[in-house]
Amino acid sequence: MHGQRHFADIGISMELKPEGRGYQLKERLSNFRTCSELMTSFLSAFADVRTADMLAGDVVMPTAEIIVDKAPASATQKAIIDDLVRRA
Repeated sequence: MHGQRHFADIGISMELKPEGRGYQLKERLSNFRTCSELMTSFLSAFADVRTADMLAGDVVMPTAEIIVDKAPASATQKAIIDDLVRRA
């Protein structure tokens, strides 16, 4: 079963409920259509697009230092993850 919209198709399917007991119907975007028309509408109605070349010298691009902070999982966290895996 599928619904249609101007720029996308909506698919309806059965999915497992988050708690893992039973199923429910869910609507999700399944396919984009007429993307060029969507982009044209977006650009003409909402967007003010500028490329890096157009902004050269006007905008200073910040840099970031990415720090990954890793910590070992606790016994409780491991037990919860194991339970989720078992339920899935």
